[in-house]
This record gives sequence, C-alpha cells and structure tokens, in this order.
Amino acid sequence: MGPRTERGLRFLAKVQGATGSFAHLSSPHPDKFTKSLTYTSPFFTALITSCLRSLPESSERQGISQKAAAYLESQVSKNGSVNYWDTSSPEYTQLPYPNDLDDTFCLLAALQLAQPSLISGETLAKTVKLLTHAEVKPGGPYRTWLVSGDSAPIWQDVDLAVNNNIAYFLSLQEITLPHLVELTETAILEGKLSSPYYPSLYPIAYFISRWYRGVQAPALIQQIEEAVPTTALERALKLTTLIHLGSTSKVLGELATHLEQAQSPDGSWPAAAFCLDPAIKKVPHYAGSKAATTAFCLEALQLYSQLEIGESAPAPAETKLYQAVLKKMHRDTSMLAPPMRKRARQIIAHTASKDRDRQIGSLGLWTREALSPANQSKVSDALLKNIGAISFHGWIAYSIYDDFLDAEGESTLLPLANFSLRTLSLELSQLLPEHPAFFKYAEAILNQLEAANLWEVSHCRFDPKQSPHHLPRPDFGDLHQLADRSLGHALGPLAILTQIGYAPTSPEADSLLAYFKHYIIARQLNDDAHDWEEDLKRGQLNAVSALLLEEYRREHPLRGKLEDHIIPLRKLFWNQTIVTVGEIIFEHIEKAQKALVNHPVIVHPEPLLKLLTPIIRATNKALEEQKRTQDFIRTYSAKD
Repeated sequence: MGPRTERGLRFLAKVQGATGSFAHLSSPHPDKFTKSLTYTSPFFTALITSCLRSLPESSERQGISQKAAAYLESQVSKNGSVNYWDTSSPEYTQLPYPNDLDDTFCLLAALQLAQPSLISGETLAKTVKLLTHAEVKPGGPYRTWLVSGDSAPIWQDVDLAVNNNIAYFLSLQEITLPHLVELTETAILEGKLSSPYYPSLYPIAYFISRWYRGVQAPALIQQIEEAVPTTALERALKLTTLIHLGSTSKVLGELATHLEQAQSPDGSWPAAAFCLDPAIKKVPHYAGSKAATTAFCLEALQLYSQLEIGESAPAPAETKLYQAVLKKMHRDTSMLAPPMRKRARQIIAHTASKDRDRQIGSLGLWTREALSPANQSKVSDALLKNIGAISFHGWIAYSIYDDFLDAEGESTLLPLANFSLRTLSLELSQLLPEHPAFFKYAEAILNQLEAANLWEVSHCRFDPKQSPHHLPRPDFGDLHQLADRSLGHALGPLAILTQIGYAPTSPEADSLLAYFKHYIIARQLNDDAHDWEEDLKRGQLNAVSALLLEEYRREHPLRGKLEDHIIPLRKLFWNQTIVTVGEIIFEHIEKAQKALVNHPVIVHPEPLLKLLTPIIRATNKALEEQKRTQDFIRTYSAKD
C-alpha cells in the first residue's frame, strides 16, 4: 500500500463517526461546502464502504469497513428496505422520505462487498419482495420509492441511476435482468445519462460501469471521454468508469496525475456535489463530503495503479493477439452492405465484451503456451489469429442459431449467422492446407454439433402451458450431448496439435479432445444449474432440470400447472439436487485434469487448466451457499 492510500485511510478513520457512519455536507453550491449543513445518511457510508473494497488489505481498511458494515446493518428495516436518512437523525422525522430502492441496493452492495455473510438467504428473499412491489413489469425496471400504487406521481418515477444500482447488486449475485440492460442501453444510445437525484452524468456513468459490459460500452466510453470534469470527485468518477469499461485512452494517466496532485496533506480530497439533498426554501442543495471524495479518489487511483503494473490487464501477447483477431473480424465484415456491416460489428463488439476471460480469441495462444519450446516455434502468430477469428465466427453463428432453437431468435440476425457460418467453413478449409485430413475431421466435429442440437430440440422441448404430466423425459446418459453441442470450441487447439505433427485421429488428439469434452460438460452443468428454473418456465429441459424432475417424480405426481411445482422443485434442488450436480461436475473436472496433466505433448498444462478454475469456484460457491439459499426460499415462500 502506498503512502497516498495510507494517508487517505487515516483521514477516513479520523472522520468516521462512533457508530461507523460518515456524515456529509449539504450546500447550495455544488463545489463550495464551506457554509453548509451537516447530515447523516447511510447512502454515503454505503458508497464509501464499497470504494474501500478495491484497496489492498490492511488493518486500517478492515477496521473502517467493519465499523461501517455494522452501522449499515443497523439501518435496514424489518422488510429489508433502507431510508436516505439515518433512522436516529432529526431529519428522519423532520424531513421524511419514504424508503427507496437507491439507498437499499447501494447499502446491500456495500454489505456484500465488505461482509458477505450479512447477505443471508432471508435478506435476498426480502429484496425480491421489494423489487416485486416496485416493478413496472416483471423483471423491471423498478420505481424508486417504496410507496403504495395510489401515491402521487412524484413518488412513481423510474430512474436510470436507481435501476443501475439495483443491477449492480444483482450482478454481485450473478443475476442479470434483460429489462435493466435495455433501459441502460437505451439511455446510452440516446445520450440521456440523467437523473433528478444526481447533478451530473458522472455518478450515473459510474453506477453503470460497476456492472455493465454490454454492446453499448464503447458508446458510453466515448461519451465519458468527451465529458470535461471540473472537480476531483468528477475526475475520480470518470477515471474509475473508464477503467471499469476497459478504456485504454491516454486520458487515464492525465486524470490520475490530477488526482495525485490534488490530495491534501491530511490525506483528503475536497468535497464536491455527488447527489442532491432536499431543497431549502426552494433553493437546491447538493450533497457531498471530503470523506466521499476521498474514497472515490482512492478507488480510482488504486484501479489505475493496477493497470500500470498489469494486475488487471491481460498479458501483452494476449492483448496483441486479441486486437489482431478483432481487426481480422472487421476486415472479414468489410465486404458486407453498410447496414449489415454495422450490425455485424455491433455483434462482434458485444461478443468481445462478454468474453471477459478472452477465451474466444485466446484459446489458441493458451494451447501454444502449453507446448514445449520446440513445438511452440512451429505455431505462428498468423495461425493463432486465424484460429481466433474462426472461433469468433463460430461463436456468433451458433449463438444466433441457439436463440432460434430456444424460440427466441431475432430474424434480422439470420443473415449475419449465415455469413459467419460460411466464413467459418471457408477459413477452416484453408486453415491447414498441408493437412487436408484436419478439415474432414473438423467437418465431423461440426456434424456432431448439429446432431446434438437436433437431439436437444427433439427431446427437451415442451409447451409450458400444458399439464406438466406430459413433460418429456430425456435420457442424457453419459452427458456426451452436452459436450457435442460445444465441441467446436476444441477445433483451434486440435488444429495446433495437427500443425505440430499429430494427426487429428491420433491418441494425442483424442486425449486433448477428452480434456475439452469433460471441461465442456462441467461448464454446461454449471450453467444448467443456474438456468434450470428459467429454462423450465420457457419450455426447455436441460440436464439439471431433467435430473431434478426425475428425483421430484419419486415423491410428487406432476399434476395441475407447472408453476404450482416451481417452489417445491426449488426446495428439492437446493436440498438435494445441487449436491448431486456438484459431485458430477467435480467428477468431470477430475477427468479433464487427468487428461491434460498426463498428456504427452502438453508439458505446461497451466494455461489450459485455468479454464476449469471458474467452474470449480462457482460450484464450491453454490455448495457453500446452499444454506443461505434454503433460507431465501423459506422466507420468500412464507406468507406476508
């Protein structure tokens, strides 16, 4: 930890109240807080606590966070909601506000980051009930204020910033709501980053950047890069936002330098307007504090320092390759008519933004890194670039086709899927001209993929409106169908093995293919465990829901409506099925590890073994949270 961070933390510890709260100032001037009122709100304490999560571990940081978390927990009402005012403050009764979702979800996010154990299953169940009460339509967006439906229109607003703070907390629970994505992307496209609760676009963009990585991220980056900040707070929010969104602009360094120079000797940065407070005699008042600005500045500088030393950035070779792959994708689409070319490049950007671990474009590089130096020299950068582009085209084509197989396809994207599939086939045929057997092998793999898609559509679809008595009972057997549906993912690594002298049908190729089969099965089971309920409601069975239903049928006849069985199915899943699925996932993880560690050509398996890490982490997390989720189900199912 650097001296700048140490000074900042000492300042925060000094101004933190005995209860763990941080007071803020309320001024009629957005950047002058010399003559101002002093208030206490859990909102500012929550924001400061969230910022501290990015800083290195230290006793000072831990002490501040623990006190703040205890205070924040004390501000949560019985129904799980939070008020802007400290419940023991004079303003709570003298300037009353209804409880609201902005304060509630900022506070919950802070607790999740500072002390996850405080976000229990009961807490999550209460948040669902709050959201249901305030939803404009199922899945959002949500109204700001927790009031009755017949309240005045002023209390019925739907706010961009508020919904993004909801989305951020949900993202910490690995939940994404499409309606909140749509709300956010529309605001970005229309250039309407505004809210009646915040005086500038900087807090709103900051809130968006904490979770959003969608197709409109480049447009948001451009808007924020063009904005001109005037205070240290705005510079900090701009810097953090751009880093979160993946910008590499030179403006990052300029912002960081400004912030470093603006720190006061006592470790603080000046107060500035972050949000609005109640007007006094119709004069708007702005809320801010040295503590809040200091926390945001410390967060921004810490994130920037990680960029400088490479903690958050991919390896240079990986970045160079990924950029080369994306440039090739742009060249591939340059022949398209302008409207289709524009849409294609939007999909490419969207696909890249979702490829957070850069697996689509970098798998070939990781495979090369797993080889001996002698074999690495046989694999050119040009081959890796072509493999990455083929992977991108395959990902785009089959993602679009999968949506149609799930009855959710967008017809305007079909031409793009067809173009990507044609390009994929052409480039596969030309990938290894000296090894014609590879293309025949690749065709066989893609035929397996199509057969698996046909099997799934034929055996795993049903009308959710019909009686569940007629639900199909697909036999997933050894789960090879799960692997076959995504086995195209292994073509790049197998091409590299072919390039260095091992035939596609050799034992070495079979062993590498076995690794990817077991990896894909484990990954798909992990996804199915998250998606079984949503898939079931859409009329789709996956491997986990099929297993769950077989267990359920032993004790419960499937009568009535499907929705009548969701809650007992949910209980069975978290009581029993999740454990069974976890065991199957770890069985395939172990088989994948053995296939790679014992491979005669893979001498450095670590670059490929890291594919398994997120699955192991997610499965362990699900098993650890089993009790919390059982509490959630019990609370959510209980009558009010």
